[in-house]
Amino acid sequence: MVAPVRLALPIDEHLAAIAQAVRSEGGAIVVAEPGAGKTTRVPGMLLDELRLNVTCTQPRRIAARLSAARVAEERSSQLGHEVGYEVRFDRKRSASTKLCFMTEGLALRQWSSEKRGTRVLVLDEFHERHLDADMLLALAARERAQGGKLSLVVMSATLDAEPLSRHLQLPVIRSEGRHFPVHASYLATRANERLETQVSRALREVLADREDQGHVLVFLPGLSEIRRCQEQVAELAKHNELLVLPLHGSLSRDEQDRALRPSRERRVILATNVAETSLTIEGVTTVVDAGTARVARHSPWTGLSSLQVEPISQASAKQRAGRAGRTAPGRCIRLYSEHDLVGRRGFDSPEIVRADLTGSALQLAAEDLHLDALPWLDAPPPLAVENAYELLTRLGALQERSITPLGRRMSLLPVHARLARIVIEAERLGVPSLGASAAGLLSEPALRRQSYAQEASASSSSDVLDDLDLLDELRASGFRPGLARTMNVDIGVARNADKIAAQILRSLDNRSQSTSLSESDRDEAVRRALLTGFPDRAGKRVRARGDAVLLCSGGAVTLSRTSAVLDAEYLIAMDVEERGVKGARSALVR
Repeated sequence: MVAPVRLALPIDEHLAAIAQAVRSEGGAIVVAEPGAGKTTRVPGMLLDELRLNVTCTQPRRIAARLSAARVAEERSSQLGHEVGYEVRFDRKRSASTKLCFMTEGLALRQWSSEKRGTRVLVLDEFHERHLDADMLLALAARERAQGGKLSLVVMSATLDAEPLSRHLQLPVIRSEGRHFPVHASYLATRANERLETQVSRALREVLADREDQGHVLVFLPGLSEIRRCQEQVAELAKHNELLVLPLHGSLSRDEQDRALRPSRERRVILATNVAETSLTIEGVTTVVDAGTARVARHSPWTGLSSLQVEPISQASAKQRAGRAGRTAPGRCIRLYSEHDLVGRRGFDSPEIVRADLTGSALQLAAEDLHLDALPWLDAPPPLAVENAYELLTRLGALQERSITPLGRRMSLLPVHARLARIVIEAERLGVPSLGASAAGLLSEPALRRQSYAQEASASSSSDVLDDLDLLDELRASGFRPGLARTMNVDIGVARNADKIAAQILRSLDNRSQSTSLSESDRDEAVRRALLTGFPDRAGKRVRARGDAVLLCSGGAVTLSRTSAVLDAEYLIAMDVEERGVKGARSALVR
């Protein structure tokens, strides 16, 4: 095998200092601008210099997989040998793997089973401040404080490093990036203009520049916006011979690679924030930034967790614009004003201050730890901690904050605590496969394409049961894409839900089989199992066939007109999106 040419990168001149800091201080905070090469060079250098096993975490599966492939190639190593990766549903690692890239969530799940010894943990792209990353940081800080032989390196391009340095008592090492100039412009929003129309206008502006024939990367908040934009620009793409491709976490590996690999055709890549960090898409010279992202928040108003579309931070906007200047001079068209950008927060708020902490509390309880006993960089809100323990007690997972046998079984399942409770109850009622499939569906975005969603006409006892029927039909067809299109179903979501269900069934320790029940008894068992996972989400219609629902917890929600539960007086709210601001807030249940 011919070794690839090793190009000089800005981070190279700092590698010796990073290695020295790890040897003498036990770690370092590395702040390196986009293009510096921190992900490519730092983990491999630590492996070479320290001769220790290195785990490097990434916020997303695609970044972990591609980072591992790039480092292995640069080191002339076959992927899965010295350098490997492990993400949900996909892994390439072996007994000889010494440097492993993985997602933060998987690294956290493996923390308890990991052999505690002399090793290195690298938390990359830490500025995103996901809850799993903060938990890893807290567990690592605790182990180090107790005399453990864990070295810790935290890396980011846009990071407020000083508070982190003080918290961990580690030095900060900074590196300039290597990127080309990016010209930013702002596309004024017209009254009542939809996002997909804005994107179409921006693309027409890009196409008017005949000198620039580079690829276009469009940042959008979510899957539904990607689908609407695909439809909106289809005719424009056809006339200009553009290849329009989606890029998001629900796609298969092959579908993601199609958006990333070089092509002769000019590409327009419609992406969520999976493309914001750790990825270099060759040939991208223009970024179109919608300026928003979907984030999970736990609402004290409704008592529910929901996804909300929110403005991104200035740091995130900088990251997105930088994607256009990785290989050549570029431009960034922002679909919001410069005044709007200046008024935004500087950095992303940590997820720990706005997230549901139930899963984290259960995972720590399995280690005989409590949320308020860890050395957090930002402590979780006391009310969120109280709510997490209250729900786990209600689910039967904890008793006086100590884990129960039921809770221990729940902690072993690779889904949220609510969904784990559903699976175990479904198993008890003789329908483990249906419970696992329901948990798989509820772990993923909406199965049915929202852009095609129509007001329900036929009444059903459960939207989840309807989705289970669709999933079964797709399974029987071998997940045939044509059938999925006919059903207006997202084939990627269906495949992922099926994989999650299979993973859950493998995790059940008694390998229980479904019992012989009538269809009505099976449906009743699923409904009962769903209630055990969402006991606080039970609600009652205000009036017959109305869309207003009062929850037992005291909140009020609105049932989407796409829901087929038309006649039931009592409901369970599971898929919730909070809308509006302040006095005009509402929560939509799909």
